[in-house]
Amino acid sequence: MRILNESTCLSIIPPTHGTEIRCVKLFQKNNCLYMITGSEDTQIKLFSFQIEKSNPKCEHISTLQSHLSAVCDVIVIDNLFFSCGARAQIFAWQMKNNIVIRSGHFMLHPLRRRHGGGGGGNINNDENEKDNYDDDHGLDVRFTSIAAIPMSESGNYLLFVTASDAILRVFRYTISSNRFTLLQTCTHSEYCQLRVKVYSNRYIAFVSSTDGLLCAYDFSSLDNTIRSISIKLHQSGINDFDLIEINENNLVRLASVGDDGSIHVSTFDINNWIWQREYSKDNIHQSPATGIRFLNSTMFISIGIDQRLKLWTIKNAEQILELTKNYLVDIRDILSMDMIFCDEKNEFVIVIVGAGVQTIQFDLTNYLFYS
Repeated sequence: MRILNESTCLSIIPPTHGTEIRCVKLFQKNNCLYMITGSEDTQIKLFSFQIEKSNPKCEHISTLQSHLSAVCDVIVIDNLFFSCGARAQIFAWQMKNNIVIRSGHFMLHPLRRRHGGGGGGNINNDENEKDNYDDDHGLDVRFTSIAAIPMSESGNYLLFVTASDAILRVFRYTISSNRFTLLQTCTHSEYCQLRVKVYSNRYIAFVSSTDGLLCAYDFSSLDNTIRSISIKLHQSGINDFDLIEINENNLVRLASVGDDGSIHVSTFDINNWIWQREYSKDNIHQSPATGIRFLNSTMFISIGIDQRLKLWTIKNAEQILELTKNYLVDIRDILSMDMIFCDEKNEFVIVIVGAGVQTIQFDLTNYLFYS
């Protein structure tokens, strides 16, 4: 799929996937900007690109084909990235000088259990722990979202994975052994979990689900019972949310969007372990809203299947949430969005995916969207 630059009619993104793109992640490494996409076609693609007003450049680096079914989410951390998706699969990938190597694989239900073979060599659980997977129901479990933070032990990462069976799973991934170890399982409702993000300073994981709940989990100690607290925000599924720190190590602001087309802004007080509602607006998109990102603590953007990219401003003095900009995008069936700040140009680069890929820039000086 190609997206055209309207002013020049030249393709700025090489062909990507044959079906809908479900997830996208932007990251910077060695002063280069990279993009990873994952799709229903089971492929992951890695691109490097440069955003210039006159001559955009995008280069396809690698296509990764290990997932058995749809790729639902990708997370980048250090020189690793992790992908998850249908068939309850997780993959670990290592990036070295634009070469990507598959370094680890986990599958909740290895195919050998039902079909007599396959499954991969790195499907591991701690020998001292009970196998927690046998009680799960079939190969239809989908890992919907993944988040990662480094652990205190060098070469170890803590992974948080949401799933369609309403269970949040917490893994340790060890680079030296390419091993996934299940540490905890948690649940806050009986409905499919959609998204997970982590406030790493305090090891707090936030999880959204299809019943409109947003839940905070405290993983500061994995040895104790994991405490959690939920808030009902949306009438139906929360497709995406973002978080930003307000007060260091204490107060976090979250903004969420969902199938009901509404937007909700809330705060979470970690020290007192309480939620507080701040702002909400109904029908801000004329169809399900699928992506949201903070620019700073009082500004964020949202995107929906209605193809409207909207900039919102929180005006604390007036206690209002105001629509500041509205931008019509080109691609349809939008499923995901990511954003990164480029210091040199003092602007944000936004990538929107669905039935194609589109890159949009936001000029922070002039408050202007352009592509």
